[in-house]
Amino acid sequence: MIDGFSSMTKFSISYSKENGLIAFIAGPYIILYDLSLDKQISFIKNPNNKIISCLRFSEKGDMLATGEGNCKNGEVRLYQIYYSKDQNEIDIKSIINYKVHKFGIDKILFIKNDTYILSIGNNDDKTICLMDLKNKQNIVLSRFNRPILACDVCDEFMILCGNKFIKL
Repeated sequence: MIDGFSSMTKFSISYSKENGLIAFIAGPYIILYDLSLDKQISFIKNPNNKIISCLRFSEKGDMLATGEGNCKNGEVRLYQIYYSKDQNEIDIKSIINYKVHKFGIDKILFIKNDTYILSIGNNDDKTICLMDLKNKQNIVLSRFNRPILACDVCDEFMILCGNKFIKL
């Protein structure tokens, strides 16, 4: 069991309505906690041994995306998660990993019914990446100049917010 709670932003904790799991970061570990059972059911250790800075469950709750932070060549990793409360069984598999960020990753989101992953690098990296999960390729790779403090996605729009700016 790993004890502790080190969530600093909304991107370092995620909840899945579909399977009732909470995922949160503890250094290079992702803790999976079942709210209905009120206990930790599993954990995932980053195979690179680097600190994880952000994570997000997919809309369907069957995938978990993570991003490494405060390091060179930050990696995005996607896990497939199968969880059965009835059988008390969890199966976790790493299915995709890619390195397009030169430094750490601050924010990560699933977009369009889990079709894409949006990852936003930290202020040293200044890269926005949009990955097509079906074809397993990056379709957008862009740079930003001013720090992005918050982001969200709705329908056809990506919303980026910073100090004295909002971009659609």
